[in-house]
Amino acid sequence: MRAFLKAANLWDDIIRAKNGRRQRAGKGKYRGRRYKLPKSLLIVAAEDRGISRAARNFSGVDVITVNDLNAELLAPGTHAGRLTVWTEAAISKLGAQ
Repeated sequence: MRAFLKAANLWDDIIRAKNGRRQRAGKGKYRGRRYKLPKSLLIVAAEDRGISRAARNFSGVDVITVNDLNAELLAPGTHAGRLTVWTEAAISKLGAQ
């Protein structure tokens, strides 16, 4: 997965999300929500054939199938424009629905 992200020039976004961990303001720190973590990359696949296991250790990366796709994943926190990687099979499956 790391080799793919580096070849696709997406590795800088993973590093941005890793280094972007910041401490929450307010009393949420005391209640088990100390850090806020930025979202990075969304990978949309037709079927999960081990992609989620390969990407689960990267900071801010989410892997989802086309059937489970929703607006909150595409625009987290109502901020449109999340970096999304689509597989060819996911695009064809989305067109068939």
